[in-house]
Amino acid sequence: MFKQIDLEEAARLFRTTKITEKKGREAIGFFFLLPDFEIKKPITIDFITINPTQKTQIESNTVAYVSKVEFDESVLYRENSQYFQACTTRLLSAILSLSSERPVKWYWSFYNLKHDSSDIGIHHPLQSHGPGAVEDMRMDEDTFNTNILENFNILKSIKDDDYDNYIKFLRLFQLAQINKNNDFSLAFSLIVAAVESVAAKTITIDEVMPNWKIIEEKFNAFISDSEELKGDLNSLKNNIKHSHLKKRLILFIKKNIKIDELYLPNRYENDSYLDEITIENSKKQDFYNYHFDKFSKEEKDKLTDKLISDTYKYRSKLLHEGTRHPNFRNSTTNRYFDDTYIKDKNPKISYKELKHLNNANNIWQDLLDKKIVSNKKINLDKTEIILNHHYNGQGQEVRSLLNNKSYEIVLTISFTFFSKIAHISIKNHYSSSVDKLTE
Repeated sequence: MFKQIDLEEAARLFRTTKITEKKGREAIGFFFLLPDFEIKKPITIDFITINPTQKTQIESNTVAYVSKVEFDESVLYRENSQYFQACTTRLLSAILSLSSERPVKWYWSFYNLKHDSSDIGIHHPLQSHGPGAVEDMRMDEDTFNTNILENFNILKSIKDDDYDNYIKFLRLFQLAQINKNNDFSLAFSLIVAAVESVAAKTITIDEVMPNWKIIEEKFNAFISDSEELKGDLNSLKNNIKHSHLKKRLILFIKKNIKIDELYLPNRYENDSYLDEITIENSKKQDFYNYHFDKFSKEEKDKLTDKLISDTYKYRSKLLHEGTRHPNFRNSTTNRYFDDTYIKDKNPKISYKELKHLNNANNIWQDLLDKKIVSNKKINLDKTEIILNHHYNGQGQEVRSLLNNKSYEIVLTISFTFFSKIAHISIKNHYSSSVDKLTE
C-alpha cells in the first residue's frame, strides 16, 4: 500500500491532522523503528512509547535491532489515525537518528501480526563481526533520552516559518547517517548540506558582507538607469545576495555552539567489561584524541574558522562535479579530525629537503639526470624506478619524500564530529526560538 512515506509529507500531516469527536478504528499492522544500536529501556514521549529493541539474528554475521512503536488511545481520535501513526513513526526515525547521530530506519508492517522481528529486521541488516562491523553506541543512555525529548519538543513547538527548514535539515541529516557506510562521499555532502540549508536561510547577507547595503544601492541605481540590462543586473544582484555560503555556515555554527567545548566519547569509554587501565590506554591510542586541548584560546578561534572552512571546501563535490570526497572511506577511529590528502597537480621539491640524506649532492644530481626532478618539478610517473636499495639503502626514503610531495595534508572535521556539530548547533538554534514561544 505505502512502500514509503515522504518525510515532508509526514511532517505536514503530523501538524495538520485534526482531532475528531469520533473514535477511529484500530491500526492494521504494526510500526517499527530500526536503529543500528540497542535501546535498553522503554522511552515514552507524549502519546508514544518506543519499546526496547529486540536483537534478531538474520544470518551468521548479520543482525538487526527492531523496536516496536506503540501509541496511546488518543491517536484513535485523529483523522485517518492509522496513517497518522505511520507518519509519526516516520518522523520519529529522523528524530532518533538526529538524537543518536546514527542511522535509524523505520517500517510499517501490515501483515506481520505476530511481530516476528526477523522479518522486520531484514529492512536494516547490520554486519555484527569483522572489519566494518557496526559499533556499539558511544553515547550514554541518559544523554540519548534527553536528546530525544528536546528534539521532539522542537518538532512539536517550533513556529511554522521555521518548521519546513527544520524538516529539510532532518531529512538530509538522516540520509547522511544511513549512507555513511555505503557511500561516504554522498554522506559527507549531505551532512554539510544539512547545516548549510539552515545557515543559508538564517544568516543574512549583511552579516557576512557588511557593505551589502551600499552595493545594493549602486545596483539599484544601475538597474533604474539601464532598461536593457535590467533583468541581468537583477539576476546578478540576487546571486550576490544569496552567495557566501561558506561564510554563512561558519558564522551559523559559531553563533550556536563552541565546537572546542564539544566532547565525543572514546570508542571504549562505555564498555563495562574493560578495566580502567585498558580504557586509559585506549584513550591514548585514539587518533586525534587531543581535541582542542593543546591550543590556546586565540589558536582555537582561528582553528575553528579554518577547520569549518576546509571541511566545507574539501567536502565531496559529488552533487556538483561528480567527484568523490578526498577521504572516500568513513573512519570512526578519528573522533574529531581527519588528515585529508589533497592532490597537488604540480608537486615540487628542493635540494634543501634532501640535505639530511647521506650523499645528498649525488642523490639530487641523479634525480636531475634521470629527469625524475626537472626545474624542481617532480615527475611522479618516474618515482617508481627508485628501488629500496638505491642510494646506499635510502631509496625507499627518497621515493617516499617525492611521492608525499604530491599531496597537501589538510586537517578537516571527521564525519562523526561534524554530525555532533550539526546536531547541537541546530538544536541550540531552534531551542532558543521554542523557548521564546513558550515563555
